[in-house]
Amino acid sequence: MYAPEGFQLPHPLSSENNPPPELPKYLKHQVYDKPEVFSKVDEHAIQVSSCEHPAFRDLMWDLVYRYKLDELERARVIFRWMSSKDMQTIRFVSAPPNSPEEVLLSFKYNRGTFARIFEVMCSYSGIHCITVSGYAKGVDYLPGDRFSGLPANHSWNVIYIRGSWQLVDAHWAARYLSSGKNLPENVVYEYDDFYFMMEPQQAVYSHFPEDSRWQLLPTPLTLSQFENLPLTKSQFFKCAIDFLDQHHGVVHTRDGRLRMTLGFWRPGGFTYKLQYLITSAGHPNPEALVANPADLRDQVPKINMELKSFLLQETTRDRLNFYFRLPASGVYYLTIYAQELASLKVGRESTFRAACEYKIICDTPAVDAQPYPTCHDANWGPAWPHVQHYALEPSHTDGVISLCAKADWSPTVDQRSPPPMTIDVLFGKQRPEVNLLAKLHRNGVPDDYLDQYQRVSETVQETRFHVTLPEPGEISSRFVPGCSLGGSISGNSHDAGEGTLRFGDKSQVNFTCSATDRA
Repeated sequence: MYAPEGFQLPHPLSSENNPPPELPKYLKHQVYDKPEVFSKVDEHAIQVSSCEHPAFRDLMWDLVYRYKLDELERARVIFRWMSSKDMQTIRFVSAPPNSPEEVLLSFKYNRGTFARIFEVMCSYSGIHCITVSGYAKGVDYLPGDRFSGLPANHSWNVIYIRGSWQLVDAHWAARYLSSGKNLPENVVYEYDDFYFMMEPQQAVYSHFPEDSRWQLLPTPLTLSQFENLPLTKSQFFKCAIDFLDQHHGVVHTRDGRLRMTLGFWRPGGFTYKLQYLITSAGHPNPEALVANPADLRDQVPKINMELKSFLLQETTRDRLNFYFRLPASGVYYLTIYAQELASLKVGRESTFRAACEYKIICDTPAVDAQPYPTCHDANWGPAWPHVQHYALEPSHTDGVISLCAKADWSPTVDQRSPPPMTIDVLFGKQRPEVNLLAKLHRNGVPDDYLDQYQRVSETVQETRFHVTLPEPGEISSRFVPGCSLGGSISGNSHDAGEGTLRFGDKSQVNFTCSATDRA
């Protein structure tokens, strides 16, 4: 693609004329809330990224000057072109020293960065842009890692659009890591709009500029404060998650137990991964231990059981609770995955992406470090997409329900066995054709044996499950919906509810809801 003969490429803006750093006059969410706002600009950028251009002048005419674009659109079209273009394949007829062609080819030859390329293209588009160097919590970072004394490991940009500085990271917008290891086969190239006009209070969780003014915050963070923040990904903010009680990336258990709570303000799905750092076993100072991702395991040595069994995830309407009772002292890493409700399809697989990560230091094994009852799903508590899909109204909106022993029985005085405890779990129904089934489970006990400890009563408007806890211990309760068709029940393999029932002087029930239609 050649530029017209009469096209004159404007001279680049001089960095000497850049406005000084100042707080943004507006934030991204005040400009747009969905990338579709830029659909035409994005389509143009993607189309141009598939074309070859003999020179930088031809590229800029085709990408930026061929159509009448305003300042924001010019920045956007460059950003989307860079996130779509395979920079390893870019070619020009010639690349004289100190030319823009040389800059664009520099990444291909490991001599330059996305940030520098973006800065040059913006300067030729009439946009003030600077490259910022600093520390970023990238693919090799683990919670608790320190940057102090190390050279900067990343660069990104700040652009001056409509009278306000805005943060962008064209490199991180182009790819993400599909698993925990930074290997070429794990890198997925997929556009992430979060990194265009990043809001400063969100960007500071992952990007720390050497010049603190470019945090664009009223009170900039220190490097130590930045290091102490949890490792937070773009998915965290897309799913409107919030830190409620654990604001540091490194947390400590107490007697092997821990409860963590996050809030979320947009419906979604959640799951997790818990791993153990095998080099931390018996280490005198695990907090100072430098972790190698290759040393992370899903099991603790000598304990033949996956670590996820020692962690319970409970979801309420707007809270995400994690209950730990860890089986060994040492260092653990928790990754919380999230998925927006808009992407969840009932009865279909959904893609969960890492939202945030923590380092957990366990002081001593929990006294009651027994695995939680097996859960069909990773989550305990109503799975609201499925509850809404089947028009159900559960009586218990928490995943953990505490039951207390009768007042006339004492575990220290009474010689009798504790009396059986009962609970009723109700599901109101707006769709009469929906029926529910329940299944109890206790670790080490055949499921069929537990059938005698539940009763079901069904009406057009309600299904009631009466569950008895026959003895101390934990029992999970799983509820499965189906639709009545011609007198038979069309079921499915997904839960409508699941629970653990435990009692001694106290008991608790945990249940999850998830379901699919079956034609």
